[in-house]
Amino acid sequence: MHRLFAYRFCQPLVVGCLLFTPLASLQAQPVLTLEEAVQEVLQNNKALQQARNNRKIAAYNNYISKTDFFPTLTLPSISATWPELESERNKKSFWELSKHARLSKEIRLGWKLSPSSLFSYQTFRTRDQISELEWQQKVATQIAETTKAYYSLVLAQQKQKMGVQSLSIAQETLQLAKAKHDVGQATALDYLDAQVTYEQAQATFEHQEEQITKQKRALSKQLGRDRFEAFEVVEVIPLPESLDWEKLLAAYKSNSPALQLAKKQHQYHRNMLKLKQADRLFPSFGVDLTYTCWEKQPQYRIGFTLDFTNIFQYAINARKERLEAESHRLALADTQIDEEENLRQQFLAYTHQLQNYTLQQRIVQVSQARAAEALEKYRLGSITLLDLKREQEKAQKATQQSLDMCYKVKEKEVELRAMAGMSPVNEGL
Repeated sequence: MHRLFAYRFCQPLVVGCLLFTPLASLQAQPVLTLEEAVQEVLQNNKALQQARNNRKIAAYNNYISKTDFFPTLTLPSISATWPELESERNKKSFWELSKHARLSKEIRLGWKLSPSSLFSYQTFRTRDQISELEWQQKVATQIAETTKAYYSLVLAQQKQKMGVQSLSIAQETLQLAKAKHDVGQATALDYLDAQVTYEQAQATFEHQEEQITKQKRALSKQLGRDRFEAFEVVEVIPLPESLDWEKLLAAYKSNSPALQLAKKQHQYHRNMLKLKQADRLFPSFGVDLTYTCWEKQPQYRIGFTLDFTNIFQYAINARKERLEAESHRLALADTQIDEEENLRQQFLAYTHQLQNYTLQQRIVQVSQARAAEALEKYRLGSITLLDLKREQEKAQKATQQSLDMCYKVKEKEVELRAMAGMSPVNEGL
Protein backbone atom coordinates (compact mmCIF):
# COMPACT_ATOMS: atom_id res chain seq x y z
CA MET A 1 0.00 0.00 0.00
CA HIS A 2 2.82 2.39 0.86
CA ARG A 3 4.56 1.55 -2.45
CA LEU A 4 1.39 2.29 -4.40
CA PHE A 5 0.97 5.62 -2.57
CA ALA A 6 4.61 6.57 -3.23
CA TYR A 7 4.25 5.65 -6.88
CA ARG A 8 1.13 7.80 -7.28
CA PHE A 9 2.73 10.71 -5.42
CA CYS A 10 6.02 10.72 -7.34
CA GLN A 11 4.47 10.05 -10.73
CA PRO A 12 3.60 13.67 -11.66
CA LEU A 13 7.01 14.84 -10.42
CA VAL A 14 8.87 12.32 -12.60
CA VAL A 15 6.82 13.20 -15.66
CA GLY A 16 7.38 16.90 -15.10
CA CYS A 17 11.13 16.38 -14.88
CA LEU A 18 11.14 14.36 -18.10
CA LEU A 19 9.13 16.99 -19.93
CA PHE A 20 11.21 19.89 -18.62
CA THR A 21 14.66 18.36 -19.22
CA PRO A 22 14.68 18.45 -23.06
CA LEU A 23 13.20 21.96 -23.09
CA ALA A 24 15.88 23.23 -20.72
CA SER A 25 18.63 21.57 -22.75
CA LEU A 26 17.30 23.14 -25.94
CA GLN A 27 17.60 26.59 -24.41
CA ALA A 28 21.06 26.02 -22.92
CA GLN A 29 22.85 24.44 -25.90
CA PRO A 30 23.98 26.47 -28.96
CA VAL A 31 22.23 25.87 -32.26
CA LEU A 32 24.33 24.56 -35.15
CA THR A 33 23.04 25.63 -38.57
CA LEU A 34 23.49 23.60 -41.75
CA GLU A 35 25.78 26.27 -43.23
CA GLU A 36 28.07 26.06 -40.19
CA ALA A 37 28.07 22.26 -40.37
CA VAL A 38 29.10 22.32 -44.05
CA GLN A 39 31.93 24.78 -43.33
CA GLU A 40 33.21 22.60 -40.49
CA VAL A 41 33.14 19.52 -42.72
CA LEU A 42 35.17 21.28 -45.42
CA GLN A 43 37.76 22.37 -42.85
CA ASN A 44 37.97 19.49 -40.37
CA ASN A 45 36.67 16.28 -41.95
CA LYS A 46 39.38 13.60 -41.93
CA ALA A 47 38.23 11.92 -45.17
CA LEU A 48 38.26 15.25 -47.02
CA GLN A 49 41.69 16.06 -45.64
CA GLN A 50 42.99 12.75 -47.02
CA ALA A 51 41.28 13.42 -50.37
CA ARG A 52 42.82 16.92 -50.40
CA ASN A 53 46.28 15.43 -49.86
CA ASN A 54 45.68 12.90 -52.65
CA ARG A 55 44.62 15.76 -54.91
CA LYS A 56 47.89 17.58 -54.21
CA ILE A 57 49.88 14.38 -54.77
CA ALA A 58 48.18 13.93 -58.16
CA ALA A 59 49.01 17.56 -59.04
CA TYR A 60 52.65 16.99 -58.09
CA ASN A 61 52.79 13.79 -60.17
CA ASN A 62 51.42 15.67 -63.18
CA TYR A 63 53.99 18.40 -62.63
CA ILE A 64 56.79 15.83 -62.38
CA SER A 65 55.67 14.34 -65.70
CA LYS A 66 56.39 17.69 -67.36
CA THR A 67 60.09 17.30 -66.53
CA ASP A 68 60.37 14.99 -69.55
CA PHE A 69 60.89 18.16 -71.55
CA PHE A 70 64.05 19.04 -69.59
CA PRO A 71 67.53 18.37 -71.06
CA THR A 72 70.11 16.07 -69.47
CA LEU A 73 73.54 17.30 -68.32
CA THR A 74 76.51 14.95 -67.83
CA LEU A 75 79.44 16.32 -65.81
CA PRO A 76 82.99 14.89 -65.59
CA SER A 77 83.16 11.80 -63.40
CA ILE A 78 85.92 9.92 -61.64
CA SER A 79 86.43 6.15 -61.90
CA ALA A 80 89.14 4.16 -60.10
CA THR A 81 90.42 0.60 -59.69
CA TRP A 82 91.50 -0.31 -56.16
CA PRO A 83 93.58 -3.26 -54.92
CA GLU A 84 91.50 -6.25 -54.04
CA LEU A 85 93.37 -7.29 -50.87
CA GLU A 86 92.68 -5.33 -47.71
CA SER A 87 96.32 -5.74 -46.55
CA GLU A 88 97.75 -4.22 -49.73
CA ARG A 89 95.36 -1.27 -49.63
CA ASN A 90 96.39 -0.42 -46.06
CA LYS A 91 100.09 -0.35 -46.98
CA LYS A 92 99.64 2.30 -49.67
CA SER A 93 98.92 5.96 -49.16
CA PHE A 94 95.96 7.84 -50.59
CA TRP A 95 98.11 9.55 -53.21
CA GLU A 96 99.46 6.23 -54.43
CA LEU A 97 95.98 4.83 -54.66
CA SER A 98 94.77 7.91 -56.54
CA LYS A 99 97.04 6.96 -59.44
CA HIS A 100 94.50 4.29 -60.30
CA ALA A 101 91.73 6.87 -60.67
CA ARG A 102 90.60 8.05 -64.08
CA LEU A 103 88.92 11.39 -64.76
CA SER A 104 86.37 11.77 -67.52
CA LYS A 105 87.04 14.90 -69.55
CA GLU A 106 83.69 15.20 -71.26
CA ILE A 107 80.82 17.53 -70.41
CA ARG A 108 77.70 16.54 -72.28
CA LEU A 109 74.38 18.36 -72.69
CA GLY A 110 71.62 16.43 -74.43
CA TRP A 111 68.01 17.10 -75.28
CA LYS A 112 65.56 14.76 -76.97
CA LEU A 113 62.09 15.63 -78.22
CA SER A 114 59.66 12.91 -79.20
CA PRO A 115 56.61 13.62 -81.40
CA SER A 116 54.25 12.78 -78.55
CA SER A 117 55.87 15.50 -76.44
CA LEU A 118 54.28 18.10 -78.70
CA PHE A 119 50.85 16.89 -77.55
CA SER A 120 51.79 15.90 -74.00
CA TYR A 121 51.11 19.27 -72.42
CA GLN A 122 47.41 19.13 -73.26
CA THR A 123 47.28 15.58 -71.91
CA PHE A 124 48.89 16.64 -68.62
CA ARG A 125 46.49 19.53 -68.35
CA THR A 126 43.47 17.29 -68.97
CA ARG A 127 44.71 14.79 -66.41
CA ASP A 128 45.06 17.59 -63.87
CA GLN A 129 41.51 18.75 -64.64
CA ILE A 130 40.23 15.19 -64.13
CA SER A 131 41.92 15.08 -60.72
CA GLU A 132 40.29 18.40 -59.83
CA LEU A 133 36.84 17.16 -60.91
CA GLU A 134 37.28 13.97 -58.88
CA TRP A 135 38.17 16.10 -55.87
CA GLN A 136 35.11 18.30 -56.38
CA GLN A 137 32.94 15.20 -56.67
CA LYS A 138 34.24 13.93 -53.31
CA VAL A 139 33.54 17.31 -51.74
CA ALA A 140 29.97 17.32 -53.11
CA THR A 141 29.41 13.76 -51.85
CA GLN A 142 30.67 14.66 -48.38
CA ILE A 143 28.46 17.77 -48.26
CA ALA A 144 25.42 15.70 -49.28
CA GLU A 145 26.17 13.08 -46.61
CA THR A 146 26.60 15.82 -44.00
CA THR A 147 23.29 17.37 -45.02
CA LYS A 148 21.49 14.03 -44.67
CA ALA A 149 23.11 13.40 -41.28
CA TYR A 150 22.16 16.91 -40.13
CA TYR A 151 18.50 16.53 -41.08
CA SER A 152 18.48 13.01 -39.66
CA LEU A 153 19.33 14.60 -36.31
CA VAL A 154 16.55 17.14 -36.87
CA LEU A 155 14.17 14.22 -37.47
CA ALA A 156 15.31 12.58 -34.23
CA GLN A 157 14.63 15.80 -32.33
CA GLN A 158 11.17 16.05 -33.87
CA LYS A 159 10.43 12.47 -32.84
CA GLN A 160 11.58 13.33 -29.35
CA LYS A 161 9.11 16.22 -29.22
CA MET A 162 6.42 13.85 -30.41
CA GLY A 163 7.50 11.51 -27.61
CA VAL A 164 7.10 14.35 -25.12
CA GLN A 165 3.55 14.92 -26.33
CA SER A 166 2.78 11.20 -26.22
CA LEU A 167 4.15 11.02 -22.69
CA SER A 168 2.04 13.97 -21.62
CA ILE A 169 -1.11 12.42 -23.15
CA ALA A 170 -0.31 9.06 -21.52
CA GLN A 171 0.10 10.80 -18.17
CA GLU A 172 -3.26 12.58 -18.52
CA THR A 173 -4.94 9.33 -19.58
CA LEU A 174 -3.43 7.56 -16.57
CA GLN A 175 -4.74 10.24 -14.23
CA LEU A 176 -8.21 9.98 -15.77
CA ALA A 177 -8.18 6.19 -15.50
CA LYS A 178 -7.09 6.44 -11.86
CA ALA A 179 -9.85 8.92 -11.06
CA LYS A 180 -12.46 6.73 -12.77
CA HIS A 181 -11.13 3.67 -10.97
CA ASP A 182 -11.36 5.43 -7.61
CA VAL A 183 -15.04 6.27 -8.13
CA GLY A 184 -15.86 2.88 -9.64
CA GLN A 185 -16.38 4.02 -13.25
CA ALA A 186 -13.38 2.03 -14.58
CA THR A 187 -12.17 -1.46 -13.89
CA ALA A 188 -8.77 -2.37 -12.46
CA LEU A 189 -7.86 -3.77 -15.89
CA ASP A 190 -8.42 -0.34 -17.50
CA TYR A 191 -6.25 1.28 -14.84
CA LEU A 192 -3.50 -1.30 -15.39
CA ASP A 193 -3.74 -0.79 -19.16
CA ALA A 194 -3.27 2.97 -18.71
CA GLN A 195 -0.21 2.32 -16.52
CA VAL A 196 1.32 0.03 -19.20
CA THR A 197 0.67 2.64 -21.89
CA TYR A 198 2.38 5.30 -19.79
CA GLU A 199 5.41 3.07 -19.14
CA GLN A 200 5.68 2.30 -22.86
CA ALA A 201 5.62 6.02 -23.67
CA GLN A 202 8.28 6.63 -21.06
CA ALA A 203 10.50 3.85 -22.48
CA THR A 204 10.03 5.21 -26.01
CA PHE A 205 11.03 8.67 -24.83
CA GLU A 206 14.22 7.34 -23.21
CA HIS A 207 15.07 5.40 -26.39
CA GLN A 208 14.64 8.59 -28.43
CA GLU A 209 17.03 10.37 -26.07
CA GLU A 210 19.63 7.66 -26.70
CA GLN A 211 19.16 7.91 -30.47
CA ILE A 212 19.70 11.68 -30.38
CA THR A 213 22.91 11.24 -28.39
CA LYS A 214 24.14 8.56 -30.81
CA GLN A 215 23.42 10.67 -33.90
CA LYS A 216 25.01 13.75 -32.34
CA ARG A 217 28.23 11.87 -31.73
CA ALA A 218 28.22 10.51 -35.29
CA LEU A 219 27.67 14.01 -36.71
CA SER A 220 30.36 15.46 -34.43
CA LYS A 221 32.83 12.85 -35.69
CA GLN A 222 31.98 13.75 -39.27
CA LEU A 223 32.44 17.47 -38.52
CA GLY A 224 35.75 16.87 -36.77
CA ARG A 225 34.35 18.04 -33.43
CA ASP A 226 34.66 16.66 -29.94
CA ARG A 227 32.08 13.87 -29.68
CA PHE A 228 30.87 15.11 -26.29
CA GLU A 229 30.45 18.76 -27.32
CA ALA A 230 26.88 19.92 -26.68
CA PHE A 231 24.89 21.49 -29.52
CA GLU A 232 21.44 21.49 -31.09
CA VAL A 233 20.17 21.74 -34.66
CA VAL A 234 17.19 23.56 -36.15
CA GLU A 235 13.71 22.46 -35.13
CA VAL A 236 12.12 21.74 -38.54
CA ILE A 237 13.18 20.32 -41.89
CA PRO A 238 12.68 23.04 -44.52
CA LEU A 239 11.02 21.87 -47.72
CA PRO A 240 10.43 23.90 -50.89
CA GLU A 241 6.96 23.88 -52.37
CA SER A 242 8.37 22.26 -55.51
CA LEU A 243 11.52 22.11 -57.62
CA ASP A 244 11.59 23.67 -61.08
CA TRP A 245 12.48 20.96 -63.61
CA GLU A 246 13.83 23.32 -66.26
CA LYS A 247 16.20 25.04 -63.82
CA LEU A 248 17.26 21.69 -62.41
CA LEU A 249 18.00 20.31 -65.89
CA ALA A 250 19.92 23.46 -66.90
CA ALA A 251 22.03 23.24 -63.74
CA TYR A 252 22.68 19.56 -64.42
CA LYS A 253 23.91 20.16 -67.98
CA SER A 254 26.32 22.89 -66.86
CA ASN A 255 27.43 21.75 -63.40
CA SER A 256 26.84 18.00 -63.02
CA PRO A 257 30.04 16.49 -61.51
CA ALA A 258 29.48 13.08 -63.14
CA LEU A 259 28.79 14.61 -66.56
CA GLN A 260 31.78 16.97 -66.43
CA LEU A 261 34.05 14.12 -65.35
CA ALA A 262 32.83 11.91 -68.22
CA LYS A 263 33.54 14.71 -70.73
CA LYS A 264 37.06 15.22 -69.42
CA GLN A 265 37.77 11.50 -69.51
CA HIS A 266 36.57 11.41 -73.12
CA GLN A 267 38.89 14.32 -73.95
CA TYR A 268 41.77 12.53 -72.23
CA HIS A 269 41.24 9.39 -74.37
CA ARG A 270 41.22 11.53 -77.52
CA ASN A 271 44.52 13.15 -76.53
CA MET A 272 46.07 9.74 -75.86
CA LEU A 273 45.09 8.60 -79.36
CA LYS A 274 46.75 11.70 -80.83
CA LEU A 275 49.94 10.84 -78.94
CA LYS A 276 49.99 7.34 -80.44
CA GLN A 277 49.46 8.68 -83.96
CA ALA A 278 52.21 11.27 -83.54
CA ASP A 279 54.74 8.65 -82.43
CA ARG A 280 54.08 6.65 -85.61
CA LEU A 281 54.04 9.46 -88.15
CA PHE A 282 56.80 11.81 -87.03
CA PRO A 283 60.47 11.15 -86.22
CA SER A 284 62.08 11.84 -82.85
CA PHE A 285 64.45 14.80 -82.71
CA GLY A 286 67.58 14.84 -80.56
CA VAL A 287 70.38 17.35 -79.95
CA ASP A 288 73.65 16.38 -78.26
CA LEU A 289 76.44 18.83 -77.35
CA THR A 290 79.71 17.30 -76.11
CA TYR A 291 82.61 19.41 -74.84
CA THR A 292 85.94 17.78 -74.04
CA CYS A 293 88.13 19.56 -71.50
CA TRP A 294 91.37 21.09 -72.79
CA GLU A 295 90.06 21.02 -76.35
CA LYS A 296 89.03 24.13 -78.21
CA GLN A 297 86.03 23.00 -80.23
CA PRO A 298 82.98 21.24 -78.78
CA GLN A 299 81.23 18.50 -80.73
CA TYR A 300 77.65 18.92 -81.96
CA ARG A 301 75.35 16.10 -82.88
CA ILE A 302 71.83 16.41 -84.27
CA GLY A 303 69.79 13.34 -85.10
CA PHE A 304 66.37 12.21 -86.27
CA THR A 305 64.94 8.78 -85.50
CA LEU A 306 62.14 7.35 -87.56
CA ASP A 307 60.66 3.87 -87.05
CA PHE A 308 59.46 2.59 -90.45
CA THR A 309 57.73 -0.37 -88.85
CA ASN A 310 55.18 1.96 -87.27
CA ILE A 311 54.63 3.69 -90.58
CA PHE A 312 53.82 0.41 -92.35
CA GLN A 313 51.40 -0.47 -89.54
CA TYR A 314 49.78 2.96 -89.57
CA ALA A 315 46.75 2.00 -91.67
CA ILE A 316 45.77 -0.87 -89.38
CA ASN A 317 46.41 1.11 -86.19
CA ALA A 318 44.50 4.09 -87.56
CA ARG A 319 41.40 1.97 -88.17
CA LYS A 320 41.68 0.44 -84.70
CA GLU A 321 42.09 3.79 -82.98
CA ARG A 322 39.25 5.27 -85.00
CA LEU A 323 37.02 2.53 -83.60
CA GLU A 324 38.34 3.23 -80.10
CA ALA A 325 37.53 6.92 -80.47
CA GLU A 326 34.05 6.07 -81.69
CA SER A 327 33.55 3.73 -78.72
CA HIS A 328 34.55 6.49 -76.28
CA ARG A 329 32.17 8.91 -78.01
CA LEU A 330 29.30 6.43 -77.80
CA ALA A 331 30.09 5.74 -74.15
CA LEU A 332 29.93 9.47 -73.41
CA ALA A 333 26.60 9.76 -75.24
CA ASP A 334 25.22 6.80 -73.26
CA THR A 335 26.42 8.39 -70.04
CA GLN A 336 24.66 11.64 -70.87
CA ILE A 337 21.41 9.85 -71.71
CA ASP A 338 21.55 7.58 -68.65
CA GLU A 339 22.39 10.40 -66.23
CA GLU A 340 19.65 12.66 -67.60
CA GLU A 341 17.11 9.84 -67.45
CA ASN A 342 18.20 9.04 -63.90
CA LEU A 343 17.74 12.70 -62.99
CA ARG A 344 14.27 12.67 -64.51
CA GLN A 345 13.27 9.52 -62.62
CA GLN A 346 14.60 10.95 -59.35
CA PHE A 347 12.67 14.16 -59.96
CA LEU A 348 9.44 12.24 -60.57
CA ALA A 349 10.03 10.22 -57.40
CA TYR A 350 10.64 13.45 -55.48
CA THR A 351 7.42 15.00 -56.82
CA HIS A 352 5.45 11.87 -55.91
CA GLN A 353 6.88 11.81 -52.38
CA LEU A 354 6.12 15.50 -51.92
CA GLN A 355 2.50 14.94 -52.93
CA ASN A 356 2.18 12.01 -50.52
CA TYR A 357 3.70 14.09 -47.73
CA THR A 358 1.18 16.88 -48.35
CA LEU A 359 -1.66 14.33 -48.17
CA GLN A 360 -0.16 12.80 -45.02
CA GLN A 361 -0.16 16.19 -43.29
CA ARG A 362 -3.93 16.38 -43.80
CA ILE A 363 -4.28 12.86 -42.38
CA VAL A 364 -2.29 13.94 -39.32
CA GLN A 365 -4.59 16.90 -38.74
CA VAL A 366 -7.69 14.70 -38.93
CA SER A 367 -6.24 11.95 -36.70
CA GLN A 368 -5.05 14.42 -34.07
CA ALA A 369 -8.48 16.09 -34.01
CA ARG A 370 -10.15 12.70 -33.58
CA ALA A 371 -7.72 11.77 -30.79
CA ALA A 372 -8.49 15.03 -28.97
CA GLU A 373 -12.22 14.40 -29.43
CA ALA A 374 -11.86 10.85 -28.13
CA LEU A 375 -10.00 12.10 -25.05
CA GLU A 376 -12.86 14.50 -24.31
CA LYS A 377 -15.41 11.73 -24.75
CA TYR A 378 -13.45 9.52 -22.39
CA ARG A 379 -13.55 12.27 -19.79
CA LEU A 380 -17.33 12.34 -20.14
CA GLY A 381 -17.53 8.56 -20.01
CA SER A 382 -19.15 8.07 -23.44
CA ILE A 383 -16.37 5.78 -24.78
CA THR A 384 -14.10 3.17 -23.27
CA LEU A 385 -10.36 3.36 -22.69
CA LEU A 386 -9.82 0.89 -25.54
CA ASP A 387 -11.55 3.25 -28.00
CA LEU A 388 -9.41 6.15 -26.73
CA LYS A 389 -6.19 4.15 -27.14
CA ARG A 390 -7.19 3.18 -30.69
CA GLU A 391 -7.59 6.83 -31.73
CA GLN A 392 -4.40 7.89 -29.96
CA GLU A 393 -2.39 5.14 -31.67
CA LYS A 394 -3.78 6.21 -35.05
CA ALA A 395 -2.70 9.81 -34.39
CA GLN A 396 0.77 8.77 -33.23
CA LYS A 397 1.26 6.48 -36.22
CA ALA A 398 0.12 9.18 -38.65
CA THR A 399 2.49 11.73 -37.06
CA GLN A 400 5.36 9.24 -37.18
CA GLN A 401 4.75 8.56 -40.87
CA SER A 402 4.55 12.29 -41.58
CA LEU A 403 7.95 12.92 -39.96
CA ASP A 404 9.56 10.02 -41.83
CA MET A 405 8.07 11.15 -45.15
CA CYS A 406 9.30 14.70 -44.57
CA TYR A 407 12.86 13.40 -44.11
CA LYS A 408 12.62 11.19 -47.21
CA VAL A 409 11.46 14.16 -49.29
CA LYS A 410 14.40 16.20 -48.01
CA GLU A 411 16.79 13.32 -48.68
CA LYS A 412 15.55 13.07 -52.26
CA GLU A 413 15.91 16.83 -52.69
CA VAL A 414 19.53 16.68 -51.47
CA GLU A 415 20.27 13.86 -53.96
CA LEU A 416 18.76 15.88 -56.82
CA ARG A 417 20.84 18.93 -55.94
CA ALA A 418 23.98 16.80 -55.74
CA MET A 419 23.28 15.25 -59.14
CA ALA A 420 22.76 18.71 -60.64
CA GLY A 421 25.96 20.07 -59.06
CA MET A 422 24.07 22.47 -56.79
CA SER A 423 24.76 23.19 -53.15
CA PRO A 424 22.19 21.62 -50.80
CA VAL A 425 22.57 24.63 -48.49
CA ASN A 426 21.14 27.00 -51.09
CA GLU A 427 17.40 26.45 -51.00
CA GLY A 428 16.55 28.75 -53.89
CA LEU A 429 15.57 26.75 -56.95
